[in-house]
Formats: sequence, structure tokens, C-alpha cells
Amino acid sequence: CAFFCCISMAAYPAILKSGLIKIGIKHIDSKVRIYRPMYNGIIGASGLGKTWWLLHIARHAMRQGYDVLFFTGEQTKEELAIRFDASLLGLDSNLFYESFMHKELKRRLKQKYSKIQGKLTIIEFLPHVYTIGELEADLRRHCLGKRPPTVLCIDYIDVISYKEAGRRSMSEWSEQLHVCTMIRAMTYKNNLCTWVAGTLSTGSSEEQVIATRKNKGGAKNRVFDFDLLFTVNQSPEDELANRITIFQDKTRKQEGGWLYTIRPDFSRSRFCVKSLNVIKKAAVDAQIRKQEKLK
Repeated sequence: CAFFCCISMAAYPAILKSGLIKIGIKHIDSKVRIYRPMYNGIIGASGLGKTWWLLHIARHAMRQGYDVLFFTGEQTKEELAIRFDASLLGLDSNLFYESFMHKELKRRLKQKYSKIQGKLTIIEFLPHVYTIGELEADLRRHCLGKRPPTVLCIDYIDVISYKEAGRRSMSEWSEQLHVCTMIRAMTYKNNLCTWVAGTLSTGSSEEQVIATRKNKGGAKNRVFDFDLLFTVNQSPEDELANRITIFQDKTRKQEGGWLYTIRPDFSRSRFCVKSLNVIKKAAVDAQIRKQEKLK
């Protein structure tokens, strides 16, 4: 019995030391276990709110007392900071930008930050020029003399290069696969909970396509190494109804097959879940088989 207990304790993951890191949506948190180290992905076409998802995850991680390091190549750090502050107050980021110097707004923002134990650090980089080596160097530089971050967010992975311009000798998909492999290695080496956002062609515009590892094309390589993967989809019908469909893929660490239908509220700079429908795995598998027959 003692021998069995020793083996069991040795096999426990880092969750014993670091605790669970919740996303902040009850229905999703009940089905996933997020801890350190984990390499997680949010994949979807442009304009479906992947950056908002990263901000949502960062905000709830900070509320749990975790420090967040956010790399952005899509926006300036000032623009991202404004969106984050607007999300704290539940305001439209455009309206927030116009009135952020108002004394009452500053008071409310200061009050919100006083209740948050975690810290947010934003690092801006140049898209398609920034390399994975520079990202690793910036991560080491950030950790010098400071408490290392718990959560690492990267927005987004497609614009990070494996080598400097002029020294590339591989295809785009091979380069992205190498970048993903390097970020995963950094995640485990530094004991981080990493979230990366990326784009993915959703195929036919006539019908919603659920992106999984079974999808053909070079993008499938980018999902092989994720510990937790969400794919964001929106069919024409979803767009008219102002809803987004999120599919949780099965990985080595997480059970998959869950389909979440979420109605976000971008006017408040939040993913406020107005309705959330969860479809069981069997229904999702049937939809995937239907999509594969259409190809």
C-alpha cells in the first residue's frame, strides 16, 4: 500500500502546487481542468473575438491572483490596455476611449484594480518580423528580478516567425509547426499556463464547419500539440443571430466533443453569456461525420 501511494503521489500533476485556473464561464469550467503547465489554443477565423477571449481569460486569471504576461502583435499595447480596462468596467471600448480621462471613470477603475491581486504586463511586437527567439528572450527578460507570470497569452501565433526574414527555408505551415513546438517547450520549461490565438480557414461559407484534428489542410498540424483546444466558428445563421459557436476538441489531457453556443456582448467588452447550450459528444460526432461526407 505504501509503495502504491508513493507512485500515485509522484504521478500527480502540477495542479497540486498551483491550483486550478478557471476561465470564468461556469459551464466550461465544469468540463475542463486548467493548471500549470498547459499549452492551450483558441483557433478561428478573423473577427470572431479571439482577442476578447484572451482578455477574458486574462481578467479572470488576475482575479484569482495570477500574474499575466500578454504578447500582442495585432494591436498596440495602449489599445489593448484600453480594451482591458473597458472590459473591467463593462463598457464599450470606443466609449471608454473617448471618456477615459473622466474623474469618475478613473475612480471606478482604481476601485476595480484594488480588488485584483494579479498583475497584467503587455509586450507589443511587430507582426511577421518578430521571431520565436525574440519572444523567448523577452520572456526571460521579464522574469529577471520579478515573480514569473502564471498565465502567458499570445495574440496571435500566425504572425510570429521561426527565423529572421531572409533566412527562412521552409513552408508557411512548417514554420508555424516549429513555432508551436517552441512555444509548447517554453510553456513546460517555465511552468506556464499558455493561451495562444490563431486563425484557421472555416472552409465552406454555406455551412458551419467544426474545426478538429480531422480537418484536412496544413492547419491541422497546429492543433496536434495543444493540451486544450477551443475552435471558434460562426455560420451565416450564427452571425445574424449574434452568436458564436465554440467547439472543445478532444486532446490528450482533456475530454472533448462539447459544443457551446454563446451570445457575446461586445458592447460591454465582455463575453457575457446570455445563453449557453451544450451539445453532447455524440451529437457533435454526428455533425463532424456529416461535414466529412460533404468534402
